[in-house]
Order: sequence, then C-alpha cells, then structure tokens
Amino acid sequence: MKTFVGALNSGMESKDFIGLATLYAPGATLTVSNPKGVTTIFHGRAQIIGFYQGVAKAENSPHFSIDQLRKLSRNVVFTYEHAGHPQQTAPARCTHLYVIKNGKIVNDDFVVFYSGQA
Repeated sequence: MKTFVGALNSGMESKDFIGLATLYAPGATLTVSNPKGVTTIFHGRAQIIGFYQGVAKAENSPHFSIDQLRKLSRNVVFTYEHAGHPQQTAPARCTHLYVIKNGKIVNDDFVVFYSGQA
C-alpha cells in the first residue's frame, strides 16, 4: 500500500493519475464516506480516477502519509493515514480498507474525517 500512497501523491502533484489507475482492477469499486456523512460509490478505473482528480482540484493537491498499515488477511489491508498541507492546523484523517485480488485493488473503502469533529 506504500506503492498506492506513492502513486496517489505523485498524481496529486502532477495531476496525472495513470500510475494510480494501474493499481486498481478494471472493475474495481471505491466507496468514499466524507465527514458530512455522505457516502459515494465509484465503479471502474475512470470513475475512481475522476474522484481523485476532483480531490486534487478541490483540496489543492493534499499529500497523504501512512500512519499505520495492517495486513488483516492475505487479501485485505487496512491503512490509517493523514492528508493535507503543512499550513493546515488539522489535517484530514483517513482510513482505507483494501481488498486485493491478483495483485490489484478490487474494493477500496475510503473514510475521511477530521480530528475533533463529530
């Protein structure tokens, strides 16, 4: 998953997410839940990359860092991360729960929240 975060950060900087796209299976699903309680599902690489392009634009290309990585089973990985910019007083906190098959992400559950916010 360090490869994922590297590709994600590279895409955030360059606005080219092709490296990130190759980590997802063609029919992958990304489920995103935000701090407002809204959950959105993206199907396939094009929609997933579209989501990350939107994040780069809306959030001024945040940088993601892994705080903790746990392999829950042979095909399931959990990460706890923070994302933001040095000037932010409270960077976003994130979790990803990845299901991997044949070396590709097939399901990615991504939750974003902020410390101190209910």
